[in-house]
Amino acid sequence: MCERNSIVAYYERGDEIQRLSSSRGQLEEIRIRELITRHLPATPVEKME
Repeated sequence: MCERNSIVAYYERGDEIQRLSSSRGQLEEIRIRELITRHLPATPVEKME
């Protein structure tokens, strides 16, 4: 649980927003979006139970 708390604290401080705002972070965001759209189905997605 301690690791989870440190992760939550990191995001609450806003460090990730600053990191992703840099030019390197913007490139990372583009790449992550590309990977997500490649591997996840297009919307709308139906939930299976």
